[in-house]
Amino acid sequence: RFWAHLHDPHAERAGRAVDGALERFGLAHLATIPGKMLSAGQKRRTNLARLLAAPSELWLLDEPTTALDKASIKALETVLAEHRAGGGMVVLSTHAEIDLPGATELHLDRFTVALTDDGDDDDDEVAA
Repeated sequence: RFWAHLHDPHAERAGRAVDGALERFGLAHLATIPGKMLSAGQKRRTNLARLLAAPSELWLLDEPTTALDKASIKALETVLAEHRAGGGMVVLSTHAEIDLPGATELHLDRFTVALTDDGDDDDDEVAA
């Protein structure tokens, strides 16, 4: 609820946002359980629910499917599609297949990175 209150100081509305976000990711029954008691998948879904409870136009996600089962990945795909349909943007890195119709994909394995050494002791630059 902390993150929702930062976004919306009205306690009742923020509470509804949190409850709805937890419900979307199948976590409503765990709302009172301390985070340290949750499984890895439950912790991941809790973090993803935070996106809905404290909305932002841009979501930056690193490996969002890690520790998620197939049903949770489907829920994530639905939430991502709804966010994009509402004008939001998503930037994510993943090794997993995520169904995001109309998304632009950048495959980083097609790029090479080489360190340049100019002979001095300063930090070397990365050239791509």
